Amino acid sequence: MDLSSQVIKFWSILLIINMVWFVGCQVGVHKDLTSGLTYNYHGLGVDEVFLTINGEAIRGNQFTAGSTVVMNFKGVSGFTNQKDKVYPGLSVKVTDPEGTVLLAAEDLFSQYDETGLDIDQAGELSSNLTIGDPMQVGKSYLWHISIWDKQHDGLIEANLNFNVQP
Repeated sequence: MDLSSQVIKFWSILLIINMVWFVGCQVGVHKDLTSGLTYNYHGLGVDEVFLTINGEAIRGNQFTAGSTVVMNFKGVSGFTNQKDKVYPGLSVKVTDPEGTVLLAAEDLFSQYDETGLDIDQAGELSSNLTIGDPMQVGKSYLWHISIWDKQHDGLIEANLNFNVQP
C-alpha cells in the first residue's frame, strides 16, 4: 500500500469515528417564544421542558405572588446507567436583574448520591419555585436550573426570566 492510500484510509477512519461520536452525542438549544423559557443540553437529552402551575401547563412568565411554579423536564435521557440506577444532580438559582442571588440550592438530588435513582424515574424530572419573599411584586428575576450526570459530563440547563405580579 502506498503512502497516499494510507493517508486516505487514515482520514476515512477518522471521519467515521467523528461521525459516530457526533451522532451519539445529544446536543440541542430551544426557546419558547411565548414564555421566554430557554434550555440547552449537551451529553444528556430532553424531549421537552415546560412550566406548570397546579398541574396545568402554562406558557407565560408572569407569576402571582404566593403561587408555585414547576419547571418540568420530560424525556430526559443519556445518564450513565449503572445496574438500572443513575446519579443525577439538580441545582437551582434565582437572581435579580443585578445578578444578586436570592435563592440557591447546589444539589437537590444529593439524597441519591449513594443509592442512585431508578433509570425510569430519571426520565421525568422537575423543580418547583414558590413565588415569594425575598422576591417582590413588580420586579423581574431569572430562574436557572442545571441538571447533570454525576457519573459523566452530561448537562441540561434551563433559564426563565419572569415577573412577579400581585
